[in-house]
Amino acid sequence: MQVSTSAMVSVIVIALLVAGLGGLYYADSSTISSQSSQISGQSIQLIAASSTITNYQSSLTTMTSSISSLQAQTSSQSAQITQQVAQISNDAAQITNLTSTVASLRANVSSLQSQVTTEAAQVELLTAQVAQDDKNITAFQTQVNTLNAQIVSLNSQITSLTGQIAPLNSQISSDKSQIDALQSQIASLKLITDLNSVTPLVTSQTFQTGASGTVMIISFTAQYAGYMSIVVTASTDYQNDGVYLTNVFSSTVNSPTYSDICSPSCDGSSFWPFGVAGTIVIPVAPGTVTIGFDTANTSVQSATISVSYTY
Repeated sequence: MQVSTSAMVSVIVIALLVAGLGGLYYADSSTISSQSSQISGQSIQLIAASSTITNYQSSLTTMTSSISSLQAQTSSQSAQITQQVAQISNDAAQITNLTSTVASLRANVSSLQSQVTTEAAQVELLTAQVAQDDKNITAFQTQVNTLNAQIVSLNSQITSLTGQIAPLNSQISSDKSQIDALQSQIASLKLITDLNSVTPLVTSQTFQTGASGTVMIISFTAQYAGYMSIVVTASTDYQNDGVYLTNVFSSTVNSPTYSDICSPSCDGSSFWPFGVAGTIVIPVAPGTVTIGFDTANTSVQSATISVSYTY
């Protein structure tokens, strides 16, 4: 830019010099003097113009630098504008999405408002129920207090009854023992009433008659009514040997007419002959029972006898 301006100034100066020389060639001296004066003035003007041009060149250089700076700034701002346009485009897309989201949210808000209205009605109903439940709770609490008082009273009774349990258990244990004993007695008495209790008194023992002809086999006290079983397994003379029995009643026997039983006689003058080996059964009452072995022979006789008491 500076080279072009200097060339123009040189061309102008050369043109002026040529014109001046031409004037000198054809004009007279007066004219030359006049023109010299003009040339001097024009030279001064050219110098002034050259200075002005130099100033303009300096200003132009400064402006060119400013323009370059502005161009750089413009390029930077253009890039920023491009980025901002892209950002605006993205923002527009986001705005579109957000607009859709807002529309959806508004629809949700409308739905939620409807639900809120419905639930508000339910809350009102529940509030009424809660109020009623509060009344019921108060009533129930009163009942609970009453029941608690009853429980305290019952616990006191339980404590008192618990204190009675140990003595009662002891009494129950004692009563159970007595019951067991009584049941044992009942079972024993049942055997007696059914004549199922048997006590062996003599087992296969051999007896011999003495000089008097009689010998006692056994004498005992019968506690209950029953019968005697006299079993003969051997005898010297079955036809003439036998047994007799006397039964003197105890005071527990209710017999206003008789006080004893003699089988077959009380004076010992007779007896039951064996006849054959076997069993002789004679009933007895509570009291003293005496059984003897006797014979009609004058010689010593023997017999093997077993005796049992059934009651």
